[in-house]
Amino acid sequence: MSIACSEETETLPKDTTTFYHLCYVTSGNVIAGASTPFTFHVPTESELVAVEDPTDPGMLVFRSRVAQLQDNLQKRNDDYDQLSLKHRILEENMQVLKKELDKSDEALKTAKETVTELFTNKQGLEIDNKVLQERLVQFQQETHTIGQLEEQLTQIKSEKEVVEGQLKELRDEHDSIKKQFEDNQKGFLALKMENVDLVANMSKNYELLQEKSRLVESQASTIRCLQQDCERSTQALKEQVQLVESLSQRSEVLSEKLRALAAEHNAMVMENIELSKKSSSHAKVEELQKENTQLKKLLQETFDAADPTKIHHERANRLEEEKEMLQAMLENLEEHHSKCANKIQLLSSELRVLKNGEPSNERRSSEQSDPAGGIFEVVRTVASNFGNLIVPQESPVQKQPTRSGPPSNSSSEDLDSKGFEVNGEAMKAKLQQVRHQKSELSTQLVSLRHNMSEMNRELSEVKQDNSCKKNRIEVLELELRAAKEELMKIKKRKQDSDYGMLIGEHIEALTSGLPAISKFNEQVGILSQLQQKMESEKLENEELKRKVVDLLMKDSDMCSELQEMRDKYDDICEQLEIMKKTSQAETIDMLGKALDDSEFKKRDAETKLKQEVENRARLEQQVTALRAESVGKVSVDCSRKMQEHINSLELQLGEMDKFSNYMKKFIHFTFDERRNKPINCPLCPTEFPYTAEKKFAAHFKDQHMK
Repeated sequence: MSIACSEETETLPKDTTTFYHLCYVTSGNVIAGASTPFTFHVPTESELVAVEDPTDPGMLVFRSRVAQLQDNLQKRNDDYDQLSLKHRILEENMQVLKKELDKSDEALKTAKETVTELFTNKQGLEIDNKVLQERLVQFQQETHTIGQLEEQLTQIKSEKEVVEGQLKELRDEHDSIKKQFEDNQKGFLALKMENVDLVANMSKNYELLQEKSRLVESQASTIRCLQQDCERSTQALKEQVQLVESLSQRSEVLSEKLRALAAEHNAMVMENIELSKKSSSHAKVEELQKENTQLKKLLQETFDAADPTKIHHERANRLEEEKEMLQAMLENLEEHHSKCANKIQLLSSELRVLKNGEPSNERRSSEQSDPAGGIFEVVRTVASNFGNLIVPQESPVQKQPTRSGPPSNSSSEDLDSKGFEVNGEAMKAKLQQVRHQKSELSTQLVSLRHNMSEMNRELSEVKQDNSCKKNRIEVLELELRAAKEELMKIKKRKQDSDYGMLIGEHIEALTSGLPAISKFNEQVGILSQLQQKMESEKLENEELKRKVVDLLMKDSDMCSELQEMRDKYDDICEQLEIMKKTSQAETIDMLGKALDDSEFKKRDAETKLKQEVENRARLEQQVTALRAESVGKVSVDCSRKMQEHINSLELQLGEMDKFSNYMKKFIHFTFDERRNKPINCPLCPTEFPYTAEKKFAAHFKDQHMK
């Protein structure tokens, strides 16, 4: 819009202080409006600027400084808009990259944890494999010793045959010599035979007593170990129950603290209401009260949404239910332990009875005949027949009754030996039952420990939630305190003339604080999403741990089976030793049967060992498969890319930090240092008071933006 102005006089007015107006007159000679005041004066060098013509770069054009500054300001505004758009785009990209970085960090952490766990499992399996190899070597050595024992048995058989041939020869010689014995030698031979029998029987009885006492001591030691294990398990369960009780007490204390904080919050709200009632004189103060009530509603809604008392009550109820369940399980385990103790007492009493009844059995076993006894019996019968033929003189030695040979009731001896074997088998079966019960108790203890670990994890999550909510409550309390301080300042400045302007400044300060609150809420939402992701990853880790625990349980079962096989093998070896000791009273057929049974049991043990080795190999294959899966997830290229990505994000974060520091300095300069100072127009020497921001904006728009 161009305006032409003409003066009737030839020269302009010389008085530069007089101001003129351009009036807009309608067709009816009515003044519709007037322009801003202006003066006529000769332009100075400071008001003109020499600028190159953009169409003709060699030409210089003189323009007014105001127009040039307006063009520069327009360019700066356009550049500022472009930079703000770029800044927003960079912020969005930074947030996306932050999320990706957090995801990659979490994936790396989980992968490292899984790798460490699998490495520890590998080490444990290698140790177990070494132990099994040592056990295999021991088993091979034991088989070698069994072969040596079999060779010794064959040698004993051959020696027995040689001894039988020698016996026949001795009998023939004895038949030729027995006529030469005299009556006095008969008594001497009888006494010597009785002494030899007594010495042999005493030595045998002493050895049997020693072996049985060793067995009784070993069984008593196993019973003591079982009792100690039962006591340890009960103590561990009691400690776990005490931990649960202490955790429930801590949760109650936290709920009481949260209630106290809620009461303080309500008191602060009531104080704000009273302050708002006292400061209801002015209309703008009423607008502030409305905004304050809206903020309070928002705070109350957030507080109600994040009310921790309900959550704590629910979790406390859950903990009480789990506590009752654990107490019931503890009572059941105590009853089971008492039953096991009763069984152990019964077994110990039976062992004592067997120990007390050993002398009779030993006497019965000592009455068995041996080859040397048969020789002496033949000599005794020959001497008695010779005495019947020749009537001897009576002597005190002949008046003593000679001891007859041992009875030949093989059926009674077989019954006694069978009864003893039945009692031994019953004792072994009972001991196996007790071991089985002990393994079941150990599995139950493992499950209880797993449950306690889950409860501890839940309590840690509850504590984290409580800490987050406490931080949120502290932030809200700080905001309430700031609002209270602003209200107190408003009360003190009621007498000032610029009361409305102060209220406007406070409103602008509150509006400037709203984006910070919204950013805080966004950060809280991001944190909640991250916590959910962490919980999902924790669940996956727990599943992997459960798989590892199952593998370990299978390994323990296999070890228990191997121990049972070893016990059976030891029993077989003991039976072989007993058979060797009692081989003088048994026939060759019985020894052959016993050897066949031992070979059959040995084969069964070897087959079971092979099965256990195969099962162990399967477990190792499963572990290697799990390790391969975990290693495949995190490769070297992936880790390198993630590291590069992390470095780039760190650089971007550094740039953003620099920009945020610059913005902080600018805000501090504009709102703190320039407060209560007049506003100077950058294009003209006019000044405005520090509360007249609207007037300055209107002046700049009207005077310099046309």
